[in-house]
Amino acid sequence: MKIITTTTNAPGGQADGSSNSLAQPLVLPCGKKLKNRLAKSAMSDSLGNGQGDPTEEQMRLYERWAEGGIGLSIIGEGQGDFRF
Repeated sequence: MKIITTTTNAPGGQADGSSNSLAQPLVLPCGKKLKNRLAKSAMSDSLGNGQGDPTEEQMRLYERWAEGGIGLSIIGEGQGDFRF
């Protein structure tokens, strides 16, 4: 994966004027602040138990992604109840 950096003269940039915008915090319209602009998109991991509950393996996978430094993790699937 290639990370693209941008050049800026904005405060907070590096001494040479460059800055990695992906590493910069992002404030969402709701006021929540993400620590960076890296996001994991929704995907199916096929690790649920089929009853709508996460498994230990699934929870550990999302923990590892969070420990890796992503600012936002979008859940890949959700279990719904057809009665509602």
